[in-house]
Amino acid sequence: MSLRRYRKLITAILILWIITIGVGLLFSRSMQTKVVNMLSKQANRYIQSEIHIRKSDIHFSVFKRFPLASIELRNVCVKIPAGFNTKLSRTFKGDTLLFARNLYLQLNLFSLFSDEYDLQRIEINKGYLQILTDKAGNSSLDILRKNNDSPGGGLKTRINAFSMEDVRIYQSDFNSASSSQIFIKKANVSGEFAADNFAVKMKSSGKIEQFTAKGQSLNPYQSFDLDVSIGNKENIYRLDKGYFSIGNIPFRVVGSFRTGSNKLVDLIFSAQDVSIRQIDKTLFKGLMGENGYEPKSGIINIQATLKGYISNSLPAIHAGFTIKDGRFHDKKHSLMLQDVFVEGRADNGNSHLPKSTSVSIDTLSFRTDKSYQTGKIKIQNLINPQLSIVLRGKVSVDDLLAFISIPNINIFKGNISNNLALQGEINKDADQKNKIINNLQVAGQFLLEDLGIEFYKYNIPKTLLTGQVTIKNKHTIRFDNLLAKSADSDIRFDGELANFLKEGTIPCYTGEIHSGSFIVDNFLVENGDESKDIVFPDSVAVNARVTIDSFYFADFQSRNFRGDIRYQNKNLKATNMKMDGFEGSMTGFVNLKQIPTGNISLYADGKLTHVNINQLFIGCRNFAQNIISSENLEGYLSGDIIFSSEWTSKLDFIPATITGQGIINLKNGSIKNYEPLLGLSDFIKVDELKHIKFSDLNTTISIRNEQVILDQTHISSTAIRFDGSGQHGFDNKYEYRLQVGLSDVLWGKARKKNSSITEFGYILDDGVGHTILPVIISGKGTTFDVKFDKRKARSQFKEKIADEKNELRELFSKEQEKIKEEEEAVFKLQTTDEDAKTGEPVLEKTDSETYRNTSDDFILEWDDSDDEED
Repeated sequence: MSLRRYRKLITAILILWIITIGVGLLFSRSMQTKVVNMLSKQANRYIQSEIHIRKSDIHFSVFKRFPLASIELRNVCVKIPAGFNTKLSRTFKGDTLLFARNLYLQLNLFSLFSDEYDLQRIEINKGYLQILTDKAGNSSLDILRKNNDSPGGGLKTRINAFSMEDVRIYQSDFNSASSSQIFIKKANVSGEFAADNFAVKMKSSGKIEQFTAKGQSLNPYQSFDLDVSIGNKENIYRLDKGYFSIGNIPFRVVGSFRTGSNKLVDLIFSAQDVSIRQIDKTLFKGLMGENGYEPKSGIINIQATLKGYISNSLPAIHAGFTIKDGRFHDKKHSLMLQDVFVEGRADNGNSHLPKSTSVSIDTLSFRTDKSYQTGKIKIQNLINPQLSIVLRGKVSVDDLLAFISIPNINIFKGNISNNLALQGEINKDADQKNKIINNLQVAGQFLLEDLGIEFYKYNIPKTLLTGQVTIKNKHTIRFDNLLAKSADSDIRFDGELANFLKEGTIPCYTGEIHSGSFIVDNFLVENGDESKDIVFPDSVAVNARVTIDSFYFADFQSRNFRGDIRYQNKNLKATNMKMDGFEGSMTGFVNLKQIPTGNISLYADGKLTHVNINQLFIGCRNFAQNIISSENLEGYLSGDIIFSSEWTSKLDFIPATITGQGIINLKNGSIKNYEPLLGLSDFIKVDELKHIKFSDLNTTISIRNEQVILDQTHISSTAIRFDGSGQHGFDNKYEYRLQVGLSDVLWGKARKKNSSITEFGYILDDGVGHTILPVIISGKGTTFDVKFDKRKARSQFKEKIADEKNELRELFSKEQEKIKEEEEAVFKLQTTDEDAKTGEPVLEKTDSETYRNTSDDFILEWDDSDDEED
């Protein structure tokens, strides 16, 4: 064919199209008025609802939906029928039944040339529809007038297709108190609608935005797809070869539903071997939150049924599901869960409501690279979700730290085996900063395996924990054989910690504490700055029976420590205390506390039995004084001691705070190289003074105002015997008053060696043939003076010592009363045998005009003559 003929053919086709379009436009214009009149007539005859549409919004077209003629109605508003009671139903959009931005009525083109139009398709774009049921059971869809069941007289309906696009459907049933909101992205229904028994095909896609039943609301916001074949027979609709997808989970659907007064549904949904990766991620976000578990792999199977009447209630829902070989990425905690297996079920309970709905995971197991867990999970009440979890397994420290963070503590190694039960309320509005579970209740056990803990804030060595921790309830934890090893120390706990994480309270431990070896220096708490102030914690309380096999504090060492410890508000009290040490034993009471100034005070009331005094002074670092040290003493000490003192927060000793009193007995003892006694070297051989041995010594020693006060004491040895008393200041200034007696043989030897003794001018006889020489030794350090002790000075000195003893006794009596008020101990303070009225020693006058003290602890003699002393 030549080019000229092609041109003629193309020109002919264009002319034909132009003529056709022109005829169509002319035909459309000529038919529009006729069609509008027909629609108005048919609407008035068959529809009882008000229809609002402007005449200018009605357009007739032959070409827009060709080969069907199309009537386009724009901005159509159909009101709910007047007989429907909107006050007894829930409405979403007032009294509007249908609003459509575009509504197309599509007619058989050839029927336009007759008097009866053939309506075959209806299409709605961009609008909404309210499907409502009131209390009387009336439906908002009942828009046709009664006695006009079939259109006629100009309109014949043989609808075989119905479609919607971008239409939101609101549904509400007053009696069942149910409602829903569904967005239809696209829907097509095709088939013979007019027949009594028909079969249609339906395809639809959109989102379920809201669902409410009995006033309980859910917001699933899940996408869905529907592709089913529906057959109708006597108001029973049969679904065959149906397909329904929600959250990208494809379900096969079979079953039936019935319309009419007794609406009934009986459907089965099944999804087999569905890949988890294809499931809509918003489904997991809805279940587990925005930062939940991202599915990576696995297979899911679901079998569900919906069965029951739906006129005034919801159908019963039962579902079973499994997940196999799952892998989920926990984005929030940067963990990969592997080998996930889940087997569970769900149902909406006896009332068929979200409130009674429960989801149970009967079998759950998963692992990470270093941990594994098995257990069960149950969620009840989808309106106010209640969560219960049972978990068993082992958690590595690395995985644990992904979930928890403890201030000032680092967990650096170990494993934890768990058997836990958790309950609480799921916070549906939780985000990253809010709690996911409210009112969490935890119970169960943790088994710690060499759990390594490092403390940032406190000066405590790295610690390894092994043992069982039981969470009894929300605020109570029990420890069983919980062993803590830190440096060279170990502590075992068997007891309960109450008030744990309870607002407004202090955690309190009650039980037993045992240590095989405890080194106090390793556990002195510091605040971490350069000053290294000692800070007693005030965030814990302890009430425990403590046993320590070996105890070390600086140079102090003891064994078999036993005692009842109570600690609270920076105050430590040890009662019923007993320990072995320094070759003897010690019992008593100790109160150690940090006072508001920051200083640390110590109060002790104890009894010593056969304690090596040399080792005691070494272990106690000479009691922070240099008056007399371990180098000067030997023997075995017994007696009752009361002692109090203070240190600064840097453990600097405060000498002025020392007060004390001891009623002691020293057996098989000796005094070596004691400087004040060496002052007698002019009268006694130095060798004898350097090392004075005695079998038994009884005395009272008091400490106050930075002075050590020695009560009148009798010392007797084979070489020398004397009675003495005195005061020795912390500044090493002292004054001792001695009455020295020598055996006749030694005295004679001394007199021969030193004839100046007789020149001293004051020699007494004790009435039994012993020689008495009263002297005063006073000085400071190694500089001292020895002189004659005049009677008046001696009397005043005696009274002064008695006054000091009485004041000290009164001081400790007040301290004892204070301790009694705290109900911690009753102190027993022993004193010398004194007259109850005067507080003075009980004396008797001898035949030689001398007085002798009749008490058992010492012998004191002096002359009471009226002769003038030099």
